[in-house]
Amino acid sequence: MRALGPEDILHLSETGGVGAASQALAILARAEPGRDATRLGALSIGRRDAELLAVRTLTFGPQLNLYCKCPRCRAPVEFSLTADEVGLTPARLADVVEPKTVPVAGHEVTLRPVSAGDLVAIETLDAPEAAGRVLLAHCVLAVDGAPPGDLETDFADAVEAELARLDPAADIEIGLSCPDCRADFAVLLDPLSLLISELRLEARRLLSDVAEIARVFHWSERDILAMTPQRRRFYLEAARS
Repeated sequence: MRALGPEDILHLSETGGVGAASQALAILARAEPGRDATRLGALSIGRRDAELLAVRTLTFGPQLNLYCKCPRCRAPVEFSLTADEVGLTPARLADVVEPKTVPVAGHEVTLRPVSAGDLVAIETLDAPEAAGRVLLAHCVLAVDGAPPGDLETDFADAVEAELARLDPAADIEIGLSCPDCRADFAVLLDPLSLLISELRLEARRLLSDVAEIARVFHWSERDILAMTPQRRRFYLEAARS
């Protein structure tokens, strides 16, 4: 795995029409060229998010500076953390979580966690309301040792709860306290949305820097992006002087 360079960042920022789940796999593929696409798609969501945070750490540094609003008084709440602090690192999570047979509503159900590829598959559904049913069809491998068939609604709800327990790293909650009203609350950490947002901001900054430097020195975008950040910053300051 490597940090994303300027060309990677610009390429990824131009895939705006692609769904977030597809962008996640595109980011990981750029960070580790040659990695098997099938294995990427088989990653659990927790492992996928851990790898995304690892890419983010290599590219932008370990510190995550985050912001939310207090659900009680709507005051802004700023907080910082690292992937290590929340335990969301590739070293702490299995590459692929094996299927598990668990009791659900009087039945023995064999499940595998929702994978990164599953989320890509439901992004293109013509009927988004069918997403839950499609995920269950992918993840429920057997009921009482037999093919599952269609699941009753109440039973499907119970199975979905078990799926969440198979991959607890897929939903990381951060406990916070509002500095204004002192309310305690929790927010979900969403590594994918965070990284996509940062990549888009960095892409805009890079293009702005290229435009300023090219306007003065008449160099190509490729040549400017090939510079080290330190050298690019020097020429940017020179162009502004």
